[in-house]
Parts: sequence; structure tokens; C-alpha cells
Amino acid sequence: MGAEKPDIGGCDCHYCNGHDDGHGHNHAHGHCRDGESHTSPSEIILALGLLAVGMTVRTWGAFPGAAVVWKVALILSYAVAGWRVLRGAVRGIAAGRMFDENSLMALASLGAMAIGEMPEAAGVMAFFSVGEYLQDMAVERSRGSIRALMDIRPEYASVAR
Repeated sequence: MGAEKPDIGGCDCHYCNGHDDGHGHNHAHGHCRDGESHTSPSEIILALGLLAVGMTVRTWGAFPGAAVVWKVALILSYAVAGWRVLRGAVRGIAAGRMFDENSLMALASLGAMAIGEMPEAAGVMAFFSVGEYLQDMAVERSRGSIRALMDIRPEYASVAR
């Protein structure tokens, strides 16, 4: 056995805490602790609500301070939907994973903000969070189905010769 790796917070799995299995690639990952998604439904609803408010005020807001309201709403939407992605990007880069999905999403969304496209940055993060949540749900359902199949398998088998 190797030395114990320090926990980087959040998930207890090998992917989030990093591991070297000797064959040079990351394994699929779609969970934190069993059944816990990386993104909570309340965060998704809040991010999408703030995105809707920001886009509505940006499009039809004809009141003093509308520009501030839509920008703040979109920044908050981005922060709510994207904080886990940004944290994952920083941790991934620190662990030597320069081109994982978190670092690429962070690069794309920060690039959108840099060129003044805050609605796109907030939208990309919000919808990426929705996709991650749906993926986590699908993975957990699949795991549950596999567990159910394993529960009905026989404990032993007799071989007739």
C-alpha cells in the first residue's frame, strides 16, 4: 500500500482525491459520496432563476439602474452555478490535469466574461450544472440497477459434468 493521499475536500473518491493506477488516464466520474450530486437542485434552480432575471432585465429593463441589476444577477448566477467548476479547475490544474472538463469550462466561461459576454458565461455555467446533475442522477440509477442485479444472483453454482 502507498502513502495516504491528503483529502482535498468534497468527494472521497479516487478521482477527486487523485490516484495513479499506472495506466495514465482518468476514470469516469459522476458522483461525490453515494447518491450525492456535485450540484444540488436548489443551486440549479437559483442559478437558472438569476439567469432568467438577468436576461429579462437586460432585454426589457427600462428603469434606472437596469444595467447594474442584470449584471449583478448574471454574476450571481455564474457564481452559484460555477463555483464548484472553478474549484475543480483549480484543484485539477494543481494536480496536473490541465485539460479536464472543469478547467476547460472555466477557461471558456472566463474567456466569455473577458470579451464582455456575461450572459453566455452565466448561461454556459448554469446549463453545464444542469447537465452534471442529470448525469449524476443517471449514474446513480445505473448503480442501483446493477446492485439490484447483484442481489438476485446465486451465491454459488454447481457444475454438472
